Amino acid sequence: MTNSLKCAVGVGLCAAVLCSAVYAQPKPVHASSADEPAQTIVSTQKHYRIPYQLSPIDHILLRARVNGHGPFLFILDTGAPTVFLSPAAAKRSGVVPGASSRVVIHSFHLEGGLRMQNVTGAVQELAQLQGMNNINLTGEHLDGVIGFTLLGQFRLHIDLSKSHLVFTPTGWQPQIQSLDTLPAAQRNALQSGADKSQQQMRDLAKMAGSFLSPAQDVTTTRRPFFGIVFASGSTAASIASVVQQAPAWSAGLKAGDQIVRVWYPGKPPINVASASDAIAALNRASSSNGVVVVVMRDGVRKKYTILPNLGGF
Repeated sequence: MTNSLKCAVGVGLCAAVLCSAVYAQPKPVHASSADEPAQTIVSTQKHYRIPYQLSPIDHILLRARVNGHGPFLFILDTGAPTVFLSPAAAKRSGVVPGASSRVVIHSFHLEGGLRMQNVTGAVQELAQLQGMNNINLTGEHLDGVIGFTLLGQFRLHIDLSKSHLVFTPTGWQPQIQSLDTLPAAQRNALQSGADKSQQQMRDLAKMAGSFLSPAQDVTTTRRPFFGIVFASGSTAASIASVVQQAPAWSAGLKAGDQIVRVWYPGKPPINVASASDAIAALNRASSSNGVVVVVMRDGVRKKYTILPNLGGF
């Protein structure tokens, strides 16, 4: 595929969802309406280091569990107004669309330890994701988009030279409103524009597909998941927290441990001096035979064997 064609397939995500399902206004209120629960951050960290990967056309991809199901793969889009779930992902996770244009996702857990409840979203088959999935553009199935209704509660630090993004809660919540509250004429005009944009993107995806084989021979290897969150600002590989029920938690690692060595069966040990060293060493996991991790805990060296989840978060 040429670079220009890749860009054509991937472009326009913000534009096509701009008029969809929900929009937000910057007013510091705590719920969309009196009968809806407030969107809340359940976890209590000051900062969240959220691992990401880049698609072949440079979308930022995040993994999340929805209502305990998944993992699902989302595109991070600061121009999207809400969290979009594909109908298939909604069905798998038990998110049922109702009469309103929006849905409430009861549990949304981003890889990296960020857990939220009652996240406002929408169930919609976005043409861009459908087109990219049809031609296997990323090598993985895309399940949705993470947009403003979730991102609005955080200050985002995006440094693509690093392996993670930093989400910092601000204590501020956007007021979430539905297009259903707008006058009929305005609502219909906006919806018509959104439908037209979606159809244009479907036509573009079909055109792109005509230049390609039915599905590209693209495969990706997911990062292994350990459930370790490293302390920010530390020069050593100090663990800030361990995700409950994750492989590292099951092995016995704890917050406060400092990783000093990693090795794999039949290979020389890897000495670890920093969090980036530890991440690079752990990401070499390619089998489920176990990774030996040596940590310093209260001045004593301890050894643990972790069985990573190679399928991802």
